[in-house]
Amino acid sequence: MRHLKLTFGIAGLLLSATAAFGTITINLGADKLFQSNGTTPIPAGSLLQLVASTTDSVFTAPTGSSFVGGSADDIVLASFACGSNGSFGGPIVFTLSGALTAGDPLMLRWWPTLTTGSLTPGFGTSFGQFRTDAVENFSNTGWIVPADGTTISLNFLDTAGFGTEFNSAGTASFSTVPEPGTWLAGILSSGTIALVTLRRRLRS
Repeated sequence: MRHLKLTFGIAGLLLSATAAFGTITINLGADKLFQSNGTTPIPAGSLLQLVASTTDSVFTAPTGSSFVGGSADDIVLASFACGSNGSFGGPIVFTLSGALTAGDPLMLRWWPTLTTGSLTPGFGTSFGQFRTDAVENFSNTGWIVPADGTTISLNFLDTAGFGTEFNSAGTASFSTVPEPGTWLAGILSSGTIALVTLRRRLRS
């Protein structure tokens, strides 16, 4: 009986060991990332994020109150600061957990006016984003979550950074939008103001 319990104990340890996830390291590099004018590099200390889409492989645009637009399956894997002259280089370390699995698409997103201390993007904030399935610019894979326990290199390099991407790919050419509820409230409010103005004109 004691031998049977010992066997079950060893089997349980083996199962727990095989179920544990190993560390994934992405040696991430970016050069050059621009502000919305397409010519000025983003300031040192600007917020950069590595984002994953864990279920539907579709990235939801950020809103004023959410870096992932309230999406149930998009997650920010890492937030970090840009270096000087719109560049970044360093390791991003994480483990697979929850719905995050190997093969999920990855995206680099940057915020010229935000820092790692920013809790929300804010309405109308400019940002840029990049991903590709191509293997280029000294990367050794496309922009996807690699296999458990591996180390990979991912790089964004535009022609200004001596890479193959157009400079426009590194420009913060998007801006956050309000939440749908806020947008609807704005429309209703505008409609109410218009009606009040029209009634006043009709009375006078």
